[in-house]
Amino acid sequence: MAFRLGSRVELLGPAGWTPAVVDSAIAPGRFRFLVGSGPASEEMSAEDGRLRPEPPAAEDDFAATLEGGDAVEALVAGSWRRVTLLGCKVLKLDSGARQLQCTVRTAAGIGSPATEESMPADKVRPCWRWDAATGWQHEPGTTKAGRKVAGGGGEVHGEAGEHE
Repeated sequence: MAFRLGSRVELLGPAGWTPAVVDSAIAPGRFRFLVGSGPASEEMSAEDGRLRPEPPAAEDDFAATLEGGDAVEALVAGSWRRVTLLGCKVLKLDSGARQLQCTVRTAAGIGSPATEESMPADKVRPCWRWDAATGWQHEPGTTKAGRKVAGGGGEVHGEAGEHE
């Protein structure tokens, strides 16, 4: 996988896919990434299966077309996690503006129960799968899986790990 300094990527960790930025090359095929908004960094090899380019943004109408029970990814505690959508509703904010809000259920993990989270629709996206040959695709068996494939161009090329 080839990188450019400043390329936006995602690293797979215990909580899900965490946004990161390529900070430097340590050795051939090994890179340092800035993770999240703080000074935290992580080193890894491009071939270890826990690295992928940043997925494309969700379509403008994505959240409006969702139905309860759909599998989606939600930004929870700084990482994109696979969750189940419980439903969406429009909230009227104090400013008078309207905001689409989604409620999702996270899966139970080792030592942690399933939780329900409510968040703005822009924190919900399709479940993506990266394939070096075909680019980004909606993960089979999830919402929007039958819709168009997003282009896979960009700054990161080569093999990457798939979403679990």
